[in-house]
Amino acid sequence: MKRLCILGGVILVLVLLPGLNAGQESLSKATVHIVVVDGFGRDLGEAEVDSFKNMDNGQDLSKHFRRNVSKDIPYSVYQVRVHIRGFFSGQVTAQVFQPDVWVVVGLRLGEELPMYPASRLQLTGTVKNIDPAEEPVNMRLVAVYSNFMMDARVNRPGFPGDSLR
Repeated sequence: MKRLCILGGVILVLVLLPGLNAGQESLSKATVHIVVVDGFGRDLGEAEVDSFKNMDNGQDLSKHFRRNVSKDIPYSVYQVRVHIRGFFSGQVTAQVFQPDVWVVVGLRLGEELPMYPASRLQLTGTVKNIDPAEEPVNMRLVAVYSNFMMDARVNRPGFPGDSLR
């Protein structure tokens, strides 16, 4: 009788254990949404997910994405790379540790391939109320939703030097 109870307990554990483990597996997967924006934060729509690489094991899950969404992504840290025509590729690190994850990737205007000399970026305007004793004046242009940054010296009209380009 005692052996029968032990055998019944072992069978019960073997039957229930895979079911419990399957429940844990479903909890450790997420739905990942990728939102691609320009420097002003405007949604650029559907992007090509070039890489969605697990940083632990190197597995690339980029082919799982349809319309910037993928389901059943295992919890981990991922390196994400996306592109849209007319913009430079963007890359971010995504931490996927909850059931629903939103990844925002900021892209910068420009083309990567084919490689041609690009036109110079130029910002024009007027800087007022600068004391001549405070020269030279340097400015920094920083994008809000991407990692683009530009530094330049502001030149006075009629004087040689770099303008903010």
